[in-house]
Amino acid sequence: MPLRVPPKGTGPRCVWAPQVWWGDADSVLRLKHWQQRRDEEELPRITHVCNTAANAVMVRQQDRVPGVQYLDLQMLDVPGISRKGSFWPNTERDLRKAVAFVEEAVRNGGIVLINCWAGQNRSGSVILTWLLTHKVSETGDSLGLTPKEAIEHMKAVQPHALSNNCLKKCVLEMLGFDGDGTETEDGCDGAETSPARDLLEGLFSGTCKFSWARTVASCIVRKAK
Repeated sequence: MPLRVPPKGTGPRCVWAPQVWWGDADSVLRLKHWQQRRDEEELPRITHVCNTAANAVMVRQQDRVPGVQYLDLQMLDVPGISRKGSFWPNTERDLRKAVAFVEEAVRNGGIVLINCWAGQNRSGSVILTWLLTHKVSETGDSLGLTPKEAIEHMKAVQPHALSNNCLKKCVLEMLGFDGDGTETEDGCDGAETSPARDLLEGLFSGTCKFSWARTVASCIVRKAK
């Protein structure tokens, strides 16, 4: 089966200079090209890639840039995830893995690219978590951002950042910021889940992992809205 080909993008965007960068599928699938562009613009080369959507952005071994360290995670960007399903704890698990990877790279002087398919939600949830938890190695101080300030900063970089409010809520609750006034989405706490969403969680988290099942479940959720 041929790999999905993403539209050509504008390359990695700087989230926290000079070490943390944000990108879409094109940013990582054409990383060799973007590394050359960075050389021309006298920007430091990417040394680490946190691919949060390895289930959609499949970087073949021959396409990986030598000297770059990759972390592949299969996070999902689906609507209406709730605490009672498996998506929520799995998302928390992957967020912790991703942030640990990013934090170690930053601490060691690396340049990190965090990507998903569109460069909005899955990668955005990792970036939000990092912005709210990172501590400057020299002082031990945080970046001093509130959740609202961190999200505003992200939207200045990517206006469509974190359009999946349940992913955003998952981050904020994991970090103890629940009820801070940021916008969330009905159904994220499981109180307003539907049979369609329950089916979707079962298809992804249970034994049924075929691509046709994912497609059918996605269509069911869209019709249920």
